[in-house]
Amino acid sequence: LTTLVDTSKGTPTIDTTFFPDTKSGYYWSSTAWGSSQSTAWLVDFSNGRSVDHDKNRPCYVRCVRGGK
Repeated sequence: LTTLVDTSKGTPTIDTTFFPDTKSGYYWSSTAWGSSQSTAWLVDFSNGRSVDHDKNRPCYVRCVRGGK
């Protein structure tokens, strides 16, 4: 998810040509924070930063597919 961040685009910090409906705000990552099962990473597309938070926080989601 962090590979989608593009701070040169302003707010939201993502290429809106490819992701036109992206809101400026927090999006959940599927990656757990450390060994905690109750905490995961968030990507904030209002500024491009990543933070951790309890999974009970309401945030946006985006389906992404990794590839080679």
